[in-house]
Amino acid sequence: MMPAHSMQLRDATAIRAAARASREKASVVAAPHLERWIDLAAHLMTLPAEHDPMVDVCATASAQFVDAAVGIVDTGPTASRIARYRAPHLDTAYYVRAVPRHPLSRHYAATNDPHVRCLADARRFHDEPGARELLAHARGDGFIDALFVPLAHAPGMSHRWLCLGTTERMGRAACALLETLRPLLRAIDAQSVVLEGTRPHPDAAAAARDAHLTGRELSVLALTARGLTAVAIGDRLSISSRTVSLHQQHAYTKLGVHDRLSAVMIAHERGILPRTRMRGPAPGVEVIEHRLAAPAPARQHPSTPARERAMSS
Repeated sequence: MMPAHSMQLRDATAIRAAARASREKASVVAAPHLERWIDLAAHLMTLPAEHDPMVDVCATASAQFVDAAVGIVDTGPTASRIARYRAPHLDTAYYVRAVPRHPLSRHYAATNDPHVRCLADARRFHDEPGARELLAHARGDGFIDALFVPLAHAPGMSHRWLCLGTTERMGRAACALLETLRPLLRAIDAQSVVLEGTRPHPDAAAAARDAHLTGRELSVLALTARGLTAVAIGDRLSISSRTVSLHQQHAYTKLGVHDRLSAVMIAHERGILPRTRMRGPAPGVEVIEHRLAAPAPARQHPSTPARERAMSS
């Protein structure tokens, strides 16, 4: 059986190979910038389960793009939600109400475009009344441009993006960099979403550390506990089913068991996998949700006999 540290090296090697292939396809992407992200991804795989990897992703994005405001945005038919990672003085309450009117939100809703876009790509929506007000408000906050990176949408939501508000215009090179990184960012976010409901309560976090489970191993174990197959887990985390099986075997070994049922039972007994959702946002992350007004029900017209009785009375 391959040791855990060998598996981490294997993952890092695979990511670096993908980065080299991506650079050949997208020569506009600066190699040092790409290497920074690949090194970050390899580092995140080794962090303990209670760590939210999106904190590091958003911090790196903010530094990469000139102190950008960075967050995760979800929109759906009944609600919008912002998890603000990097923007200490931003009026998140305003933006969570306004985000469905953002030109890029309107662009993705109209097209289901899977690619990274900047504000110029949604120019046809700039003159809508709600969009004009939002853009003016953003300029007042010092934000000139925005980039949306599509992620896998959360349950009950229609769209999910990693969003950057920037203080200068972003060129095509910035979009190309994020487009190259998009599969990697989707995979990291998918793992973060799984761990959002499975990371142990602080009182039980020591159990996960004592078991030496990495964040990837815990996310695989959590999805295993939900009854997903290796193929389904791989689809959820954007990894191969073979890699899922290797992570499962490493988790079983660290827990001292030989099968998935025993692993899940031990994880529950030790508090590594809580039986209910227990974890809130990471320290310093503000999450605000806005419930959209339900559409008014269609007015029911009285039937023909009812109208005739009303007219004759």
